[in-house]
Amino acid sequence: MTQIIPTVHVRNHKESCEYLFGSAYKLGVGRFVGEIIEAFWPYTNARAGQTRQMSNGRRQDTHCSDFDAWNWMKVVRLRE
Repeated sequence: MTQIIPTVHVRNHKESCEYLFGSAYKLGVGRFVGEIIEAFWPYTNARAGQTRQMSNGRRQDTHCSDFDAWNWMKVVRLRE
């Protein structure tokens, strides 16, 4: 296990932190685009009108289903 500071966040540290803790300079670390979690929110924004009108429990179930589908598609596309 190794310590890594997320790409966008490490740029606010000293320059040496980017070389010591940035993922681009670590061996065996997969590459990702900045804070990858941000890419999911445009997908959920399309559902905002529907979920706004739901009860709290139904809204949570819908979001969980969306998160599960999103994560499953990442697994399916790993080979790409």
